[in-house]
Amino acid sequence: MVFGYDLLVEPVQGTDEIRCTFSALTDPDELPESAWHRNKGIPVVALPPDLTPVVIKSGDAISFTMLPLGHGKVAVVHYIRFTRSDLAPASTE
Repeated sequence: MVFGYDLLVEPVQGTDEIRCTFSALTDPDELPESAWHRNKGIPVVALPPDLTPVVIKSGDAISFTMLPLGHGKVAVVHYIRFTRSDLAPASTE
């Protein structure tokens, strides 16, 4: 099985926050030669039904379970840290 997602990351203007919006994996039938390819006979595991955007502060991390396997099993958990580069202080050089 394949598990994946699309993630749109946007700065929240006037703050040090970042909006993270998850959606189903974009998996078009035809991709450019340089793109990622997968066996279309293998199903894509769905994301959880609640895809409400998550807003975090710059420098924070989020974690989410991608593939719960059941009681007593180890799930696949992703950890992602986001830092806004547009908030970095200007260089003094």
